Parts: sequence; C-alpha cells; structure tokens
Amino acid sequence: MDVRTYILSIMWIACAPRDADTASPTPHATPTTCDRDGDCLSGQICDEAFCTLGDRDNGFDRAERILFGEQGVEGVIVPEGDVDYWAYESTGREWVRVSTTTTGDPAVNLDTVVQVWNPDHQLHAEIDNYPTGRVDGYDSVLYAYLPAPGIWTITVEDLTHHLGEEVSDKPGGGETFTYTLRVEAMTRFTTEDGGVEGGVSFDVEDGDTIYATGVVIDTPGDVD
Repeated sequence: MDVRTYILSIMWIACAPRDADTASPTPHATPTTCDRDGDCLSGQICDEAFCTLGDRDNGFDRAERILFGEQGVEGVIVPEGDVDYWAYESTGREWVRVSTTTTGDPAVNLDTVVQVWNPDHQLHAEIDNYPTGRVDGYDSVLYAYLPAPGIWTITVEDLTHHLGEEVSDKPGGGETFTYTLRVEAMTRFTTEDGGVEGGVSFDVEDGDTIYATGVVIDTPGDVD
C-alpha cells in the first residue's frame, strides 16, 4: 500500500458515521409538541407540552358554553368513551329543541345519545334518535321543557359507550366521530285555558300528521 492509499483509508475511517447516528429515530407516542390547544389538530388538546387525543369538556364543572341559536357548535367524541358536556343558560319556562347532526353511517361512525341535565345535575330528558327515526342528517333530536332558570347541561356521547361496549363491536369514539350540536327555540306549540270549551282544536288536512312532542302540566290538578 503506497502513501496515497494509506491517507485515503485514514480519511474514510475518520468521516464514517457511527452506528448510533444512522439509526432511525424512535417515533414519539404523541404527534407534535405544543404550547396551547390551538397548536394541535382537531380532536386533540395540548397536555404537558404534547398533543394528545381528547378534549376538555369532560364534566359538569368543565362544560363549554353553548349559545341559543341555529349556528350550533362543533364537537368530537374522542377518545373512545368520551362524553362531551355543554352548558346552556336558560331563562326558565321555555321549550327547546336540542339536536345533533352527523355524517356517515351510524353503524360504524358516531351514533349520538343526547341527555339534558337540570341545574342540580339530575337527568331531565334523553334521546337516541329523532322521534320518527334518523332523517335528513339529524342524528338525535330532543324536545324538552326547561321549567326553571339556571345552567342546564347537555351531554353528548356515542351509543356504544352509553349502552356498554360489550353490546357492540363498533368503537365508542374516534377522530372521525364529529357532530354539530344546536339549541333552538320551539316556536310551533300551543297552550289551552282548561276545560272542554277552552281546549285546543286542530284542522288537519288529509294526509297530515300531528306529532305530540311534549305536554306540560303546569299547575297541580291541571288537565290538558
């Protein structure tokens, strides 16, 4: 081996990378680092500087506020078994229509169960589907009378988690389990003054149907 060959051999040894430098990095269990929830993807929160699946509306004391109106709020049931809590401030003595809209087949995607809890956190009303079945993208539609003013809580979860995961092979949550929740006024209702003469009469054309979605006995001894 001449002098030139010896020098080139030394240079190759000095510049060759170590095995540790060429090893593939081990991926972290969380996708990205973050400083706040806004740094993460939809369905994630910033937890101890890392983006993780989940949300923060996981209890009565952590419920996010939902305003009265047609615009609605977006939510996602993730991870599996997640229950979203929404706070609605009622003036009392009002009828409301609480609805969720979802996308996809509920047999494999989100199938919402909606519950309404009174200001004392007692269950007031619940529903799985629309009263006449799933229709026009609506998943759950609940008509409820809120008799007292205060903060009422609306919870949304997947049917699989609500019934118990052992009854279904479908997961009870996931990144695609998204929904829109709305709280709207019920404007199509009527009242009556009592008695046969004071009762309400309906003129129904042939083929029409009346759906009774709720009745309020407002005072003791009242008869509708």
